[in-house]
Amino acid sequence: MHIIYLFKNRNSAHLMIVNNSVLEGQAMHEKIREDLSENQVVLYMKGVPGDSPCGYSSRMVQILDHMGVTYVTRNVLEADDLREEIKTYSGIKTLPQLFVNGRFVGGTDDVKRLFEAQSLHDFFKEEAVATDPESQKRKLVLSDVSRDEKIACAKN
Repeated sequence: MHIIYLFKNRNSAHLMIVNNSVLEGQAMHEKIREDLSENQVVLYMKGVPGDSPCGYSSRMVQILDHMGVTYVTRNVLEADDLREEIKTYSGIKTLPQLFVNGRFVGGTDDVKRLFEAQSLHDFFKEEAVATDPESQKRKLVLSDVSRDEKIACAKN
């Protein structure tokens, strides 16, 4: 579908035909920008916490929960336009994607590396993100994403 705009000014008129998918992409881009400005920590993931078909998304949720961070999630499986536009927005083609204070932090492998190097707490502190020391007293052992989980992630 195409939308036609007619722009007039004092000396001329301009006709512009815009593909509707471009407008939808721009609208989704703006929605993501608003979402990131309104929420300190945002996780774009496949599924929802506790019910994700993707092992990478599940690992990210485990890490954030263990740190006691308050965060919001966006299920990219519910909206293909969100799924594609978040990849364009960050310049990264994989999911999940974690944003803190409006900036892209990384995917599961990046955040897992920070966690295992015991640098994630310092990162959140530098970003003024509150963590819960009580939740961090429990030991969290993260396994690698299994072959079956990788296949399930690729399908979604």
